[in-house]
Amino acid sequence: MKALLNLLAGFGIVASATTTVIACGTKKDEDKNPSKPNEDISELIKELKTKASDIISSHINSKKDKLLGLVNDGVQYNFFNRENIEKYGKSTDISTYSTKEEMTEEIKENIAKDFSNILNTSDLEKQLNDISKTSDKYDVILWNGSVVDSIDFDKSSIDIKYTNKDWQQEQLTKANDDYFLSSTIIKINIAIQYKNEDGIKENFTTTTPLSFTYTNDKTIVEIIKNIQTNIKKDFLATDSKYSWLDYKNSALNISQNKTYEMFDLFNENKRMQALKKIYTSDEFKTDFSSFIKSKYLNNININLEYEDNKVNFKSNTVTKKIETTKHDYFLDKQNSEEYSAITKAVMEKIQQYGDQIAFKDYGTKQVNNAIYSLLNKNLKGMLSNYQTDFSKFLTANSYEGNYKKTNSFMHGNVLLEGLLMRINENYVLPINAFELSYSASIDNSESSDNNNDTMIKDTSLGNAIYFNVIKGLESFQNVFDTREPTILNNSGSKQFRTPFAFSGKVRDGQIEENIWDKLKNSDGSFVWNLNESLSLNYKNQINFRDKLLEEGYQSTFRLATTNFNSNNSINDIEKWYGIYSDLEVTDQGYKETRLFSGFTSRTTALAIKMNFIYIAFVCEQYKADSSLQSIFIERSKG
Repeated sequence: MKALLNLLAGFGIVASATTTVIACGTKKDEDKNPSKPNEDISELIKELKTKASDIISSHINSKKDKLLGLVNDGVQYNFFNRENIEKYGKSTDISTYSTKEEMTEEIKENIAKDFSNILNTSDLEKQLNDISKTSDKYDVILWNGSVVDSIDFDKSSIDIKYTNKDWQQEQLTKANDDYFLSSTIIKINIAIQYKNEDGIKENFTTTTPLSFTYTNDKTIVEIIKNIQTNIKKDFLATDSKYSWLDYKNSALNISQNKTYEMFDLFNENKRMQALKKIYTSDEFKTDFSSFIKSKYLNNININLEYEDNKVNFKSNTVTKKIETTKHDYFLDKQNSEEYSAITKAVMEKIQQYGDQIAFKDYGTKQVNNAIYSLLNKNLKGMLSNYQTDFSKFLTANSYEGNYKKTNSFMHGNVLLEGLLMRINENYVLPINAFELSYSASIDNSESSDNNNDTMIKDTSLGNAIYFNVIKGLESFQNVFDTREPTILNNSGSKQFRTPFAFSGKVRDGQIEENIWDKLKNSDGSFVWNLNESLSLNYKNQINFRDKLLEEGYQSTFRLATTNFNSNNSINDIEKWYGIYSDLEVTDQGYKETRLFSGFTSRTTALAIKMNFIYIAFVCEQYKADSSLQSIFIERSKG
C-alpha cells in the first residue's frame, strides 16, 4: 500500500473525473467510501453540454448539402418525390393552402426516416456516445455509461409547402408545371443524459428545426450551397463590427476605463445575453441582409426576409479563450515573504498600496504589487497558448483582413436561424441555421505585436486583465467576508496561525444567509463534498456564487482543499483533491479531526482559481504528525 501511495504522489493539482484517494489506516478508516469522485461536477456537466452541442452543431452543419435535393437526381428516398409532395404538401399558389390528402402516421414516419438517413443520426449518436469511450473524464456524471438518451423527430412539426411559380419569370402571376420548388420542415430533438450533483438523472435537450429543399431549380440549389459553404468565412472577411467585437461596440455598452467588463463574455449566461443583443438587432439584420444580397444574390430577383421579421439567435460556442491553466504555488515557510503578500491580497483584503503604474487606458494607479508581479510573470504564457489557436482560427477561415494581429482574447461561433428567401408573393424558402465566426478583443486597433514584458501596463488587454483580477478578488472577499486569521493552533511547543478566515456573511448585506451554514464536512480523506461547498456549487449556494461571479466579472470560481508532497517538484503537485484527515465544520471553523496514516509526508494546501489566477497556498504546518485538532479554516465572528 505504501508503494502505491508513493506512486500516486507524483500527479499534478488538476482533478480527474474518476479520481479517488486510497488511504492506509485502521479498519475504521478504510470503511470510508473510497469511490467518492473528487471533481467539480457542475463544471463537468457544463463541459459535457458544450462538447455535445459542438458535436451536434458540427454534424448537422456537415450534412446541410444533403438537405438539398434535385428532382430526378437518382437519390432514393422513402417519401421525397414530386408526386408525394404535391399530394401531401400545401401549394402556396392556391389561396386555400389546402392539401390533396392528409398525412398518415406511416407517411410521417417515412419523412422522419428520410431526415434520419440524410443526417445519418446513427453516426451522430455514435459520435456523442464516443465521448464516454475515448476518455474517462465524464464517467462520474454519465447515466448508465451512455451520453445519448434519445434522438427523435417531432412528427407533429412537419410542414410541407411548394410552389410552381418560377422566380426567374418576369410575370409570377401564373403557375408553371415545368417549375417545382418545395420545402419540408421538421424538428429534431436530441436528449443528452447525465447525473446532476445529487446523482439524479437529468436531460439536456437540443431542438433544431431542419428544412429539406426539393426542387428542379438548379440555380436555387447552387445559391444555397454557396451560402452554406462560404458564409462564415466570407462574413468574417468583411471586418464587420459584428464579427470583430471590442469595447467600442455600442451593444456591449462598455467604457474605456471599465474594459475589464469585457470578460463578462467568458460567463456563459452573460455572453448569451450580449451576443443575442448584437445578432438580433435591427442594425445587424439590415447590414447582414445587404451583405448576402450583394455577395450571393447580386442581379438575382430574390429578396431576403426573416421569420417573424427577426433573426433568431439559437446558440453560441467559445472555441478558445485566454485563461490560466497552470497553477502558482506558495509555501508558507519556504516562501514566507511572497506567501504573506499574496495571501493577504487574495485571501484577506486586496489593497492597492503598492507602486504607481501608468496604465495605458486607466491612467496612473497604485497597484497591489503581489498581484501585479504574478500577472506580469504569467500573462505572456497565457497569451502564447491562445494565439497559437487564434492563428488556426484565422487559417481555417482563410482570413486576410485588417485584424490578423488584433489582440484577441476569445473566439467562437454563433448559430443563427430565421433567414428566408422570398421566391414569389406567397412562397418563402427557409434557409437552415448557419454559423458565423466572431473574435473578441479589448480594442481591435491594438496589435498583438505590442505584447511584451510590460504589457500589463502598456496594452489595453493587459490593463483589462489586471483590473478584472482585482474586481474578481474584491467580489470573492465581499461574498465570503474574508478576514485576517486570529486563531493560533498549538501542537506541543509549536504554534501556527490558521491560514484562511471568513465570516460567511456577505459584507454588503445583500444576502442574509451565511455561507458557513451551507458548508459540508469531508468524507474521511475525501474532500469532494467539502470542496464543492467551498466553491459554492450546491443549489442552496447559487445565490452566493451568482453574486460573486456577476459582481466580479468572472466565469470561473474554484476554492478547494488539496494536498502537496514536499518531496515533489513544481510540476508534481498532486491531482488528488484528498487530504490526510477529516475536516469538520465547528463553531470555530473547519477543524482537523481523525488522522489517516500513510499521509504524514503530505501537507494540506488551499487552491483558488478565477479567470486569470490559479494559486495554491501550501500550509506547511498542516501535516498529519503535527496538526491534529487544529483549525484549518477559521470562522470569523461578526
